[in-house]
Amino acid sequence: MWQYDDVLPEIASPLATQHHCFIATTSGEIVCLDAETGKEKWWHLFDTEFRASPVQVGDRVYAIDVEGVVHIFRAAATYQEIATIEMGEPVYATPAFTGGRIFIRGEKTLHCIRKRTASEDPFQRGAAAPTAMARKGQGTPADGEDKVAENLPWLPMELQ
Repeated sequence: MWQYDDVLPEIASPLATQHHCFIATTSGEIVCLDAETGKEKWWHLFDTEFRASPVQVGDRVYAIDVEGVVHIFRAAATYQEIATIEMGEPVYATPAFTGGRIFIRGEKTLHCIRKRTASEDPFQRGAAAPTAMARKGQGTPADGEDKVAENLPWLPMELQ
């Protein structure tokens, strides 16, 4: 067994996987430890604090800071950023992944993002990628209406 007391989370729960343990703090740090030995693999300082717990989906870790920036990086022994997503509002809650959707609870909005079908994907038809997130500046969907992510390049995963 081992113990680690250099960087500890104040609010977020650690993310433990088969090979790694990820710790996100209110100081804006994320640390990756080797799950077997407790040795620090990497440490990265972000611009702001984390209150939401990091979540792993496939080979990716999703960590959302309090400013609403989703940091997506590989669950690996070195820090490898994949993408960042700006939600457009503060986020304090841990995201949920289910049924091919990501649910992100912002300060005032519950975002539900799903992978779009081929017929909905403008990038398959040669359109340019939009610069802002789909939810920004748009109204709330009517009851029963589905909100589709309109800039899928920032969602680099196959939702299961």
